[in-house]
Amino acid sequence: MAEQILAFTWRLGHWAYAVIFLAATLEASAFLGLFVPGETLTISAGFLASAGALDLGPTIVAAALGAAVGDSIGYEMGRRLGRPWLVRYGERLGFSGERLARLEALFARHGGRTIVLARFIGFLRALAPFVAGAAHMSYRSFLLYNVIGA
Repeated sequence: MAEQILAFTWRLGHWAYAVIFLAATLEASAFLGLFVPGETLTISAGFLASAGALDLGPTIVAAALGAAVGDSIGYEMGRRLGRPWLVRYGERLGFSGERLARLEALFARHGGRTIVLARFIGFLRALAPFVAGAAHMSYRSFLLYNVIGA
């Protein structure tokens, strides 16, 4: 199986970096990250880089840029849809009114650290940018911590 994946990667050539970027973007985007196995694909890309099928530098850049772009999309969705959307549909995602209030308080106290930490927790990775946008965290601050986490 590993040989087939290596052969496929060789055939993709430089397009492999676009696939890594796209997977990282989708995995970090609001709610899509719950269904897209971007983390698995990124780890696999690291394996392919260690096997010589990909260059490590461009692989890291593609994954980090994809993650940052995906989080920015999630932030913008949260900013536009906002708290009313979370109140209306949050129950379906496990966000009761009380849990939403705790999340907003967490962002108010530790906004930047929350963004960095959420990068390493699967469920939060896809939702934290949306909540940050809905909580009106400044985009400048969000972007700084988003890039650090990515």
